[in-house]
Order: sequence, then C-alpha cells, then structure tokens
Amino acid sequence: MFKRFKHWGVKTKIMSILFVSISLLYIAVEIIIVPYMQQYIMTERKIGTQHVVEVAYSIIERYAQQVKVGDKSLSEAKAEAVSLIKSLHFVGPEYFWIHDLSRPFPRMIMHSTIPSLDGKALDNPEFNRATSKSTLAEAKMVKVQNRNIFIVMNEVADSAGEGFVAYSWPKPLAHNSVTVELYPKISFFKKYAPWGWVIGSGVYVDDIKTSVMQVRRLILTIFIFFCMATITIYFLLIRYISRPVSSLAQLANRIASGDYSGQFSASTNDEIGLLFESLQQMSSQIRIKTEGLETANRNLELELAERKRAEEAREEALVRISKLEGIIPICMHCKKIRDDQNSWNQLEQYIMAHSEAVFSHGICPQCYEEQMALVKNNKKDPKS
Repeated sequence: MFKRFKHWGVKTKIMSILFVSISLLYIAVEIIIVPYMQQYIMTERKIGTQHVVEVAYSIIERYAQQVKVGDKSLSEAKAEAVSLIKSLHFVGPEYFWIHDLSRPFPRMIMHSTIPSLDGKALDNPEFNRATSKSTLAEAKMVKVQNRNIFIVMNEVADSAGEGFVAYSWPKPLAHNSVTVELYPKISFFKKYAPWGWVIGSGVYVDDIKTSVMQVRRLILTIFIFFCMATITIYFLLIRYISRPVSSLAQLANRIASGDYSGQFSASTNDEIGLLFESLQQMSSQIRIKTEGLETANRNLELELAERKRAEEAREEALVRISKLEGIIPICMHCKKIRDDQNSWNQLEQYIMAHSEAVFSHGICPQCYEEQMALVKNNKKDPKS
C-alpha cells in the first residue's frame, strides 16, 4: 500500500491523510472516549451512592452514641434509626435498606420499597441475581455466578467492611409496589459491626447507557460539523498547493520536451515559489546554451558543406588528371587529340579541358628562325 501511496497525486495524498485522520478520530471516539464516559458516569454514580450510604451510616452512629451515653435504650435507638433512614427520600427511584449478618441467610430489617420483606430471611431463589462484586479498595469488579445478593454483600462486608455488588432488581413504583421487569443495579453497602447491621443503597444503571448515547450523539454531531469544516479547509489547501505543483509539472514537461519558452509566474514565496524560480533559471540557461549549440551546429554544417564542395572539386580534378594518364589518341601529323565524343581538339584545348593547366602561347627560338626565314622567302609553313 505504501508503494502505491508514493505514486498517488498530491490531491489524493492530502485527502487520504484527511480521511485517515477522520477515521482514527472516529475510532478514538467509539473505542476510547465513549467507554471512558460510560466508566466515568458509572464511577460518579458509585461515589454518589457511597456518600448517601455514609450519611445514613452516620445516623446509625449517632443513635448508637445516644445508647452509649444512656439517652436511649438499644431497642429504641434501633427503631428510631430505622424509622429515620426509611423516611429519607432520593430524587429518583433509589432507596435504603438494612439487613443483618445472620447465617446462612441474612434477615431483612428494613426495606423502604418492599416492606413485605421486613423481618424475613432472604433465602428466596429470586435473590440469586448477583453478577459481580468488589471492595471499596478494588478498582475492578469480580464476577460471581448469580449468587444470593445479600450473602455476597455479607461476605464482602465481613472481609472489608464495605463494598459494591452488581445485580438485577425491580424498580419501585407508587404505593409501595415494584415493577415486574428487572433492571441492572449497583449498590454500595457498609457494615455497622456493633449492631450487626449492613446498610446499603443502590443506583440503577440502565439509564447510564442512555445518557452515554445522548452524549455520544452530541459528540458525533460536533464531530460531523468539525469534519465538514476540516474537509472544506483541506479542499482550499489542496487548491492552494496543487495548482502551483501542476504549473511546476507543466513547466518541467515543457523543459523535458525541449520547449524552453514557457514562462510561469510564482504565486508564492515558499518552497514551491523557490522551485519555480530555480526551474525558470534552469530553463533560461538551457535555452541560452541550446541557442549557442544550434549556432555552432549551423556553422559546423556550413564548414562541412564547404569542405565537401572542396573535396568534390579536388576529386573531380583528380579524375581529370587521371584521364591524362591513360592512352590519348593524337594525330601524328597535326598533333590534335581525339576526345570521348570522337571529336578532334587542339592539344592545348584538350589538356585545359581535362586538367587545371592553362596555356600561354609563345614561340621557341628555332621556330622563330624558321618562321622568319619563311617570311623572308614569302613561303608558308608546311605545318600551318
């Protein structure tokens, strides 16, 4: 894939980087941010439940202190503490309950929404709904196999004094009734050892997913607008970058094809603009050198043509001279020479036509004496 990436165009490369970045951001939202938000909300719910239980626990401690100083009897203090805690109201379906540490099954002391459980042993198989547990010091919940909710709570309370248990439980309705459907819930509980009580309260977590989905939709909406703005900016950036690059490519193609007349103006002062100027200078230098080479080539061609003509003339002269070296038919009487067209020519004419020799006429002393004697005797030369 990386080998293919090297051959992609600038626009494709920039857009691929954008889409990869958007994909990674979306994956981060789905894999990191959304689960983190869900965990954060869950932690906040658990902390809120813990604080509520601490308030009810402080009520028990206050009544226990009154028993200790003798202001109330133990039974009166327990009854008033139960009554006060039962009267506490939440904003929502949450409530308090108190059960004891009896074995093998705990006994319900007070349940705010299901008073029919008060005083009964919690041995109904319907209570086998616990799915996970943890102490306050443990960050991660430990899974349990649908065990009795209250037995699991007492085990954690005996080992650490307080902790969390996750399970399914019906939601409270009006007139002390509850829903038939079960909802996921996580509860915090704390043991008050002097009275052998465990007080707890829980929070339904089915709405956490709804809250997270709402926030997720908000994040994705913002993400979509962010992507649209980013894509718009990227398109403008691509146009800003790709146009000079395309012009550079055109200029380079012209130079490669031998056209050095193309002129482009650099619209930027960045690296692309510097590259433009360098290519322009290179094109000008190549054009100047090319013109010089063309001029030198033309001069060389003219010189070669001149040399060729001189060589041809020399060869022609050599051909003519070579003809004089053969057998030449000549009249033994008048000394005329027969040429290739079977015509008879004067000796000097033939030699001048077949060589570069030029004749100048004169008279030798012997012929001069003979001719002068003939003139004196008024006789004609028998050769004329």
